[in-house]
Amino acid sequence: KGLRRTISKGFSYFNVEWNDGGFAQIVETQSFPKDFGLDTIAGMMELEPMKYNRKKKAADFDRGAVLDFLSRWKTYDWTLSLDEEH
Repeated sequence: KGLRRTISKGFSYFNVEWNDGGFAQIVETQSFPKDFGLDTIAGMMELEPMKYNRKKKAADFDRGAVLDFLSRWKTYDWTLSLDEEH
């Protein structure tokens, strides 16, 4: 029958195929795990899920990166002139 005819039109899904089979999962919610594909393939390869091997960034790193970007962007930010007009 084929995967496209099995899953209803308009449904989001994740699909992995290999020589003698495959796997499909319908994405039912907006909170579908972003690492689902990586974790599925890791499982097929008998590896630990990727989410356990990722290094977490310190919150200070993200804040610092944002502040650095904002300071460099300031010279190009035309929206600042909107505040000056009022």
